[in-house]
Amino acid sequence: MKLAQILILALLASTLILAGIPAAGDVSLRIRDSQLKPVSGANVTIAYVDSTNGTIEHRTEFLTSDQSGFAHKNMIIDLNSDYTVTISIHGAVQQINSTWQGVLDRFVNLPLSSFTVRVVDTQGNPITNTPVIVDAPYGNFSEITDSTGFAVFTQYNNQIACEVHVLYGGADNRISIVPDSGVHTIQLPTYALEIVTLDDDASSIYATVNISYLAATRQDVQSMGTTNVFNQIPEGNVSVFMTYKNLTKNDTFYLNSSISKRYIFDLTPPEFSAPIVNPSPPVPENEIQVTVSIHDPGIYPSGIPAPINYVSQMHLHYSLDSQNWETANMVFDGAAYTGRIPAQPINTIVFYYATAPDNEGNIGKSPTYTLNTFPVVVNTTPDSYIVQYSLSVLNFVWSIRVPIAAILVAYGIFWYYKKRKREISESY
Repeated sequence: MKLAQILILALLASTLILAGIPAAGDVSLRIRDSQLKPVSGANVTIAYVDSTNGTIEHRTEFLTSDQSGFAHKNMIIDLNSDYTVTISIHGAVQQINSTWQGVLDRFVNLPLSSFTVRVVDTQGNPITNTPVIVDAPYGNFSEITDSTGFAVFTQYNNQIACEVHVLYGGADNRISIVPDSGVHTIQLPTYALEIVTLDDDASSIYATVNISYLAATRQDVQSMGTTNVFNQIPEGNVSVFMTYKNLTKNDTFYLNSSISKRYIFDLTPPEFSAPIVNPSPPVPENEIQVTVSIHDPGIYPSGIPAPINYVSQMHLHYSLDSQNWETANMVFDGAAYTGRIPAQPINTIVFYYATAPDNEGNIGKSPTYTLNTFPVVVNTTPDSYIVQYSLSVLNFVWSIRVPIAAILVAYGIFWYYKKRKREISESY
């Protein structure tokens, strides 16, 4: 009995002697999730007492697990002193409280599971390069969908529900999940937009089409062709910019369904009717009015622009030498356009033509015409005199009809006998 008491007292004495003596050793942790897969990036803190400098200091060491889930640190801690190791990641926490015996080597299993989010459009096609956000009590995290629409979230606390959402086109599409090693789908409402480009004769033209819209981020997409189809566009404003040769078109609209839009490039300038001049013929020293009808040809014309403050964009151009031109606005009366040429002196030749734009900016030009202010010769002889003179001439011709007929008969007889005489002489 006395021997046992002596041994116990000796053990206690040795413990007291060793207590407070620093001892070097390794802390080695192998961190795994619920599927026993290594956990990388786990935060490890070691809180302990250090008396190596003769004073007692509370210290903390920080570690991070590597790709194999291994966290290692060589420590110098007082033997038999208390220390705490805390392992945490994605809301999962585990603590190890112990006394230092010179080594710590163990596996740590955390309640972690991975999960996958697949983002698809209305037709079930993957939506790529889109951020997927996880809102959890322990933090916010995000991943980008890959070429198949998948975003993988690795090793999250499988005991806490979290919100998973995708911001797309201004809409917040959410689902609530508990990490469970499964695949969860978020389907986004998206639409298709078809852009068809034609000329004013309804023929397809090869145009460059750019559209801009807000998806997960601002998207600027370009396509070239006669029919351009854009997919996976969310509800919201869409801006369209098109170019064909030197022509451009812009449009902005709100998209909330799949649609086809047709855009017309008017390539044909306006055409003109033959001018009507008033007065006709022009009178010297009087203003001259020139009136034309103008129309924009084609199956889908852009049209003639309306007058602005009663002033049209149609012009009459005139010149006295076909080199130096003056321009006058033409006034629309509801049916035709009229321009005015100032009064010109007698014996003046005026060159003139008309120009007109359509709503697409095509400029039409009429042929160049001329008018003049030459004097007009007026017949002043009385009609009664002309009639009397004409009758006198007819009576004279009738009165000499017999002599004229006799002369013609005699002339015919003369030539007949002359011809017979020649024939007879030739026969001998």
